[in-house]
Amino acid sequence: MKKWFVLNMNKNVKRLEFYIVSLFLSFLITVIATTIFATVMFIGESVNRLYLYLFIGIVVVNVGISLLSAIGIIRMSSPLLEERKKIVFVHYKAVDGHMPAIPETLFTSANFPENELEIISLLKEHGNKMLQSAMASSLKISKASVSRALDSLERKGVIVKMRKGVTNEIILAS
Repeated sequence: MKKWFVLNMNKNVKRLEFYIVSLFLSFLITVIATTIFATVMFIGESVNRLYLYLFIGIVVVNVGISLLSAIGIIRMSSPLLEERKKIVFVHYKAVDGHMPAIPETLFTSANFPENELEIISLLKEHGNKMLQSAMASSLKISKASVSRALDSLERKGVIVKMRKGVTNEIILAS
């Protein structure tokens, strides 16, 4: 049985996508408003002050939105480009329902804090996967500590969180 997981999905990617869409739409609205205004002027129709102010307001607001979106894109894309880990796909093949073993040399106190090592050990004892809700009681530590340690392990690519109802299934990645 083959499975694919998405690891290290940076939450800032969605915010960056929002800024890009916002920039595109505000630019599009500005172009449409300018085209309509230019067409009315070309036809020779007189434009009263209300429509002139409305046009100027639409253009100013959308230019402002475009500038803010561009600033947001620049601020958000710099860290993303530095990280270079927008999406990492991990492929593994389960053998007899268990994940392949990860070399023990990777799991040392020099690389991981003690609570993270305890979680890794607990996962190995339970066939490389376990529900997050059961971890706190098994390890005798707070749920918040378990959650922080799991977030750290997920960022490091050691585990994968899969939503299971109101809890997460934690899977030790290969």
